[in-house]
Amino acid sequence: FIILLASVVGYKVGETSLFTSPEMIFQFCEGIQNTFKTTVLNAIEKLPLNMVQRKSPNRICNVDSSFYARTLTMRRGAEVWTEIQLSDRLLNYPNTMNNVILHELLHSMGLKHSEKPGIMNYSVLTQRDLILEDRRVLWLSEDDIMGLYYLLHH
Repeated sequence: FIILLASVVGYKVGETSLFTSPEMIFQFCEGIQNTFKTTVLNAIEKLPLNMVQRKSPNRICNVDSSFYARTLTMRRGAEVWTEIQLSDRLLNYPNTMNNVILHELLHSMGLKHSEKPGIMNYSVLTQRDLILEDRRVLWLSEDDIMGLYYLLHH
């Protein structure tokens, strides 16, 4: 039993969790592409425990950039918030976009990358710096859910 438990628990928790309550709060940046909005809203619905509300102060924006996506954590005094930046390069790859958005939402909630299979172990598939569409639409793994559960209860 101990070996099984050790093999399941691989999540890593970020330095600062945004869980001051069981709800996360997001706002879309002005001018965000509708495709991103729709994909974000669908991804938020995959999160357990109704952890997300669709209001500020955390922001989700699309940017014209060389990176695929990133989550920035910002601080002002005791206030902490995130900004998820999604590259316009993802717009033509719906499965990849879904997986990246779900991955970044979990980063914004406080999870870091994991060595265990799951959305926190996700990487964009590329060939010669071109995105290859992922054949899979990913969901949260048991490891991802255990990481979120840990953040909610600690």
